[in-house]
Amino acid sequence: ARLGVDGNGEVHFELMSPHLARGRYDIHYDRLSALTEGGELSPEQKRRLKPIIRRLELVNWRQNTLFRIIDLLCHGQRGFLATRDGLKRSPITQRQMARKLSVAPSTVNRAIQDRSLVMPWGEEVLLGELFRSRKDICVDALERLGAEEKGFSKLADRELLGWLKDMVGVSVPRRTLN
Repeated sequence: ARLGVDGNGEVHFELMSPHLARGRYDIHYDRLSALTEGGELSPEQKRRLKPIIRRLELVNWRQNTLFRIIDLLCHGQRGFLATRDGLKRSPITQRQMARKLSVAPSTVNRAIQDRSLVMPWGEEVLLGELFRSRKDICVDALERLGAEEKGFSKLADRELLGWLKDMVGVSVPRRTLN
């Protein structure tokens, strides 16, 4: 998918894969029921129809899950996507996403496997790279502070904790910081 940001800072995506852009299969269950009960199909055709319908439902479910993952990621990471500032990343893990979508974490993992996004600034990244834990965000922020601040190693824990809270919006215990 290719991500874009409109004038209001809202992130949208457009699919580049013809398979995904095609959309979902529309299954008319009432028509199917009338067709199978109406005697227009032979017993062999009825038997072969059920696995086909199950397969179409599975394809629809997979595609819907991927759309929902991309949509929630775009919404959750809109600050980062609009500004390209790593400090504006939100902590979102695959487990949290799975809970939001009411699916197993392995489902989220399989859905994002080997899928990529083209960021608004043109860089292509794997979909999994938009998932960040609180720990990853804190480590990235501290590395950035260490590169920018000359006296970084002499800063007190309280100062670092305050900086993390103000700049990244994440509060962590002092022991975690150490």
